[in-house]
Amino acid sequence: QHHSTISLRNLSNNSLTGKKFGSDKALEYGMVNSVVPADELDAAVDDMVNTLKSKSPAIMRLGLNAFHTMSDMSQEEALRYLHGCLTLNTMAEDAAEGVMAFIQKREPEWKGR
Repeated sequence: QHHSTISLRNLSNNSLTGKKFGSDKALEYGMVNSVVPADELDAAVDDMVNTLKSKSPAIMRLGLNAFHTMSDMSQEEALRYLHGCLTLNTMAEDAAEGVMAFIQKREPEWKGR
């Protein structure tokens, strides 16, 4: 039950025709998350980098692994798998740091564990 980013119809059409398309079409197809004007690209990249840097590397790794593992699972299997992932998440050192930082009203100091 693989969930493709681009529909099979669009993939087939573009593969057969070789027709080029721009960023707006890529956004419509779900191939990209956002489109920004060229003069705003550096700021958009900086914003994304800063957002990612503010997150726990360990928790992001768990999330990405779960996302990729679940892509071929049924909804029921994915929910069972996620339950186990959430248990692992709460045992991570960074999870405790996140809670403490929130309580102490400070930025977390991620250890990546």
